[in-house]
Amino acid sequence: MAQSVEMDQSRANELVKSALASFPPVSQWSHATIHDIKSAIRSDPAEAAAIEWSEGSPCTRALVNSIVGDVDDNWDWQRLKTCSNAEYFSLPIHTISLLNDVYYSHALGAAHPKPGARRFKGYDFRILHPGGPTQIGYPIFRVDYSCDELFMLYKTCWDRFLEAKFYRTEIVDPRQFTWLWIDDKDRLDGKGPSEVRTLFNDLSTGGSLPPGFRSLWRCLMVDREAIESMLRVFGPPARLVQAPYYVQGDFEVVKEVSFLPYLTAVDTNGEWNDRDPDPRDIYGLEYAGLVKCALQSVFVLLEAEDVFAPQEAIHPRNGRIFEDGTELQYEPPGFTG
Repeated sequence: MAQSVEMDQSRANELVKSALASFPPVSQWSHATIHDIKSAIRSDPAEAAAIEWSEGSPCTRALVNSIVGDVDDNWDWQRLKTCSNAEYFSLPIHTISLLNDVYYSHALGAAHPKPGARRFKGYDFRILHPGGPTQIGYPIFRVDYSCDELFMLYKTCWDRFLEAKFYRTEIVDPRQFTWLWIDDKDRLDGKGPSEVRTLFNDLSTGGSLPPGFRSLWRCLMVDREAIESMLRVFGPPARLVQAPYYVQGDFEVVKEVSFLPYLTAVDTNGEWNDRDPDPRDIYGLEYAGLVKCALQSVFVLLEAEDVFAPQEAIHPRNGRIFEDGTELQYEPPGFTG
């Protein structure tokens, strides 16, 4: 039996550097370039078995170093893993786009059906859409207008992430889902849940939303925090924790999560306002009309639309993020709550 061969970082650096000699400067790279570079490195049959592109693998680090090092010699993999969001988003948007290309070139290739997949097949959703009775989804309200180019990249990565982390793993046809992007700069620029809630109800009563969307208990909001959580690949990890609501003490860490895009789910009930949560509610039991939700967990919210009203569910607070409505919650990178 042939022995598996591991590649060290110095050899990966040599392979990537050699391959890049036949490519244009990084400033001219595109999504397709990342694929071509990886194919060129794989073309060496002598070391093909040792070439691996998972997150943090030597070849991935070498390629990432080439991308960020083109911006500044002080940038490398280690700085990327530990820098602040402010530092990361000081990188050129083209660089951030290429980093996402590297991440998804592996994530999409590694996405396979999970045991027990097809959990959404045949589910009796009540949401009807003109495109067909099986289509479901949410309206998504943009409230950050600081950079149109970053937002367009966000939408591209939205599709990629769901393809890699849900559609392929659950064997779900993405055509079943309708994500209705709501863009109203005059009313939403720099605003929050209250304004999103008001606009949702205005659109609903005015007939501007498809019929099935008008009765939703929730809608989604994309702010700057959501955009940064989506585009910050190869950063510090988040954590999945078990959070016992009625027992005081440290939460048990279940595992680290290398990448956690999330956004805000806003209750559409017009009676909610943006009042501060009750400070006595140290276990997060009081519902405040909104919840931060991991992107892959949006589908749990969709299932719940047919089952119970938002205030009947368990919602994490104090900066933690909804995972599945049980005692499992996420803590975002740098969490200090």
